[in-house]
Amino acid sequence: MTWVTQGITFWPRNRPKTRGWGRNFPRPGILEAAVVAKADEHWGETPCAFVHLREGSTATPQDIMDYCREHLAHFKAPKTVIFGELPKTSTGKIQKFKLREQAEAMDNPAPGT
Repeated sequence: MTWVTQGITFWPRNRPKTRGWGRNFPRPGILEAAVVAKADEHWGETPCAFVHLREGSTATPQDIMDYCREHLAHFKAPKTVIFGELPKTSTGKIQKFKLREQAEAMDNPAPGT
């Protein structure tokens, strides 16, 4: 899957690795993370990071965004960070379609909520 933001096309190889993101970007306390595209009125789509922290670790969304801006090109840093366990298949693969649904649901809350 590719996505376009700020006139730049992202291919899967341009995005941070999803599983084991903490190994690729040695931010202490991150167990794993996944990044999906989230709709944005201005840019079309922006990165949205889902982060699962190690037990006992703490971080704020701003901590993660600042860290990414230090180690990635500014436009590749996530604009949104959501903490929690990542949904997985029975074989342990991250179910990114569920993360995309969750990211879109943040922008479009169900009626009556």
